[in-house]
This record gives sequence, structure tokens and C-alpha cells, in this order.
Amino acid sequence: MGFSGGSSNVTKAHTHSSSIVQDGGALNFSNVTQAGMAAGDITYSNGTALQVLGLGSATDTLTVNAGATAPEWASGGGGGNYVHVESFTQGVSASTFDCTLADTIAVSEISEIVVVYSGRYSNTGSAGLEMQVMTNNNQPITNNGYSWGFIDFMTGSNTTGVDQTYFLVGPNTSSGGTISTIITHLSCSPHSVHGGVFRRIECNWTMAGLNIVSTTGGGGTYDDAEVTSFDGVLFTNSAGNQIDSTSTVDIYKVTV
Repeated sequence: MGFSGGSSNVTKAHTHSSSIVQDGGALNFSNVTQAGMAAGDITYSNGTALQVLGLGSATDTLTVNAGATAPEWASGGGGGNYVHVESFTQGVSASTFDCTLADTIAVSEISEIVVVYSGRYSNTGSAGLEMQVMTNNNQPITNNGYSWGFIDFMTGSNTTGVDQTYFLVGPNTSSGGTISTIITHLSCSPHSVHGGVFRRIECNWTMAGLNIVSTTGGGGTYDDAEVTSFDGVLFTNSAGNQIDSTSTVDIYKVTV
């Protein structure tokens, strides 16, 4: 039937298109462009009439809104994504390896930071690889507030440190050091005794390499004031031994 046919003498509001015939057939959207839609727009029904959803961005994902009544675009694929932030390379062997981010990361926008170290440390003798955390308050945190522990999977031995000035993410090695990969996870948690603001930083890591075959550890530290951003990490050698040139660090953020 046509738009004006049927049992009613009232013509419903409509837009004429030469592509639509009045033969009672199904509505054919193919090549009908008179709806005023932009390229890439899509249509959906709200239960009464058709609605238009504009094209999202290249990284958006189509999902359902909070009311479960309509589709919508969500940024970043819905969260929980690993995003590579910055890479660092130790240009010259030195006792420190500074990994200060060019752009800081707001802790309110992430669930954790992942730091991946790969290279040789303590290349001139027996020493460990220490890591300190940089924040908006401290570059880096150096208070005696780092507490940690780790276990050596091969020997079953364990080591702890309480009220230190660093995390020992790479254990002491035999002379000549170790070529290692160390994956460290850092996250901020609200400190209840300070009004629920981000003060405490949790740390967990795993390590595998030469001389020290495999370890896992974890601990925590705190900053003197509210933490609003991660600014990077600083690696050092106990005993002042060298971190080899060509050692690398990659920093990732996990979005909320």
C-alpha cells in the first residue's frame, strides 16, 4: 500500500524517495541517501522510530549504553588495554638508568603501570638491581618506606627488606652479573588513614636470567603526599656496579 492508503485518511509524516516504491514491499535502504546521514553513520530503533548514531573514532568499540536501551560508541575498546608509553635504552654503561617519562601518567586514568627491564646489570661484580618510583612529588621516592621480599625458585631461598630506600627487583648475582628480563607491575591504592587519597604504591615482579634463574617478589612503598601521577622509574646498582649499555626499559600503562 502507498503512504496515503489504508484505513486512515491521515497521511503520516514521511520523506519521498525515488528509490522507494509504493507497492507494500519491504523498505530497502540500499543507496537511499535522503535521510541526512553522514558517511559511516548507522541507524537503530528506539522502539518507536529509527534513530541515527554518528560514526565513532577509529579506536572506538560499539557497545550498549548504561541503560541497556541503545547502542553507543565506547573509547579505547572498553578499558583494560595495555598501552605502550615509552621506551628507554641505556646509552652508556653506568651505575644508574634513568627512565623519566616525557609525559607523566595520571593515576586516576589507569589500573597499573608495567615496567619491562631487559639487559645485563652488575657487569663488574656481585650486585643487585634496585628500582625507585618517580611521582609528582618525588623524583624519585627516596624515603625509607620501601618494604619487599622475593623468593628464588631454584634454591627456595628468600630475601626481605624492610624500611629500605628501593625495591630490589634484581637479586645479587655472582661475579659478572646477569642478563635478565624483569617484569614489574606498579599500582596505586588509596590510603584510608589519609582520607582515601592515593599514597601507597604496590609492586609485584618476576625475573628470569643468567646466574639468577628465576625469582618472584613484591612489596610496597608510599609517598609523602597524594600521588597524582607516575613520572617514571630509576634503576641503580647496589655496590655501584655498571648497568650495561643497550639495556632497555619499556613502560606500559593499563587503562581503566
